[in-house]
Amino acid sequence: MIRRLRDRLRSEEGFTLVELIVVCLLGVLVLGTVGGIYITTIGVQQLVGSMNRTTTDGQLAARDIDSGVRNGTEFEVTTLPSGDQLLRVRSLDASDDGVWFCRAWYYSAAGDGSIRREVAADEVVIAVPTAAQLAGWTLLVEGVRPTSGAAVFAEDDDFDSVLTVNFITTDSDEGDAATISFSTPLMPVERDPAEETTCF
Repeated sequence: MIRRLRDRLRSEEGFTLVELIVVCLLGVLVLGTVGGIYITTIGVQQLVGSMNRTTTDGQLAARDIDSGVRNGTEFEVTTLPSGDQLLRVRSLDASDDGVWFCRAWYYSAAGDGSIRREVAADEVVIAVPTAAQLAGWTLLVEGVRPTSGAAVFAEDDDFDSVLTVNFITTDSDEGDAATISFSTPLMPVERDPAEETTCF
C-alpha cells in the first residue's frame, strides 16, 4: 500500500477517494490513541498530586500536634456539643533556654472540617474560641473528619499521659483520603500535684 502511494505521488494520477478515506481514518486512529494516552496521563498526574497534597497536609498537622504533646507536661481535651474539640497542652519549646508556653489545637467539624493552632505564653489560658477568634488561629489542614467511631483527640484508655489522634483528610472532591492515626506520650517529668495547671 505504501509503495503504491509513493508511486502515485511520483506520477500525476492523484489519489482515489477510497485511498484518501483510508489515510484519514488511519490518521484519526493514531491521533485518537495518542490523545487518549495524553488525557489518561494528565488524569493520573492530577490524582497523584491531589493525594500527595492531602497526605502531606495531614502529616504536617500530625507532626505539629505530636511535637507539642511530646514536649508537654500536661494536656486536656475538651469536646463541645457541636462535635468540635479543643486540645490544650503546656509545652516546652526547642530553644536552649527551654521556654514554657501554652499551645492549643482546635478541630472544627463545620464545613469540610479543619484543624487550627494557637500559641500563647505560659500561664495564659487559651479558652474555647468564638468563630471570629478561630478565624485568627493558624490553619493547619482542611478537609478533616474523625476516623469512624473515634474522636479526633482523645486520652488513651490505658495511659492518661498518652494522647491518641485519629482523623482522615480528604481533598475538595472527597476522592482522595489519607488516614492519620498515632499516639503520643507526654514528656516524662515529675510534677508537683499541688502545682496549678497553667494552660487550662
